[in-house]
Amino acid sequence: DVARAVVAYLRHHEATGSERSLELARGLLGYVLAMQAEDGEFYNFVFADGRINRLGITSRKGAGFWAARALWALAEGVRAFAASDPAFAAELRDAFLRGLPPFEAKVAPAYGAFTTRHGLQAPAWLPDDGADVAANLLLGLSIFLQTEEHEGARRLQRMVADGLMALQY
Repeated sequence: DVARAVVAYLRHHEATGSERSLELARGLLGYVLAMQAEDGEFYNFVFADGRINRLGITSRKGAGFWAARALWALAEGVRAFAASDPAFAAELRDAFLRGLPPFEAKVAPAYGAFTTRHGLQAPAWLPDDGADVAANLLLGLSIFLQTEEHEGARRLQRMVADGLMALQY
C-alpha cells in the first residue's frame, strides 16, 4: 500500500504541482528503500515499533506482488526527482536496478515455456504465475525505461510483456 501511495502522490504532484504530495512521496519512498534487502528482494510489513517483519507469511522477503509494486514506485520516483534532486533519484535508480535480478531469476528460466491451466495454454514464465504481479512489474519497467535505456530492464520488460500477451485467450 505504501508503494501505491507513492505512485498516487507523485501522479498528484505531476498533475497539480503540489509540493506537499512530492514531500509525502519522498517520505514513503524512504520506507520502500528501507524494506529492500541487500539482494534486491523486498519485505512487506513492519511491526508497531518500526522493525521489519521478516517472518510473516505476507512479509517474507521476495520478488512477489509487493516487490513489483515497490519497483513501480521506485521507477516513478526516479522520474519525479531526476531534475529536482538528482542524488535522491540516483539512490532510487540503484534500488530499482538491484530489484531486477530477483525477478529475472523467476522469469528468464521458464521464458517461452507454457503450462496448461483449465485446459488452456498459459505462459509459465510470469512471476508468481500471475498477471497481477506481471502487470505491476511491467508498469515499473516501462516508467524506468522512459527515463533511461537499460539492457537488463529492457530484456525483462520484453519477457514480461510477451507473457502477458500470451496469456490472452
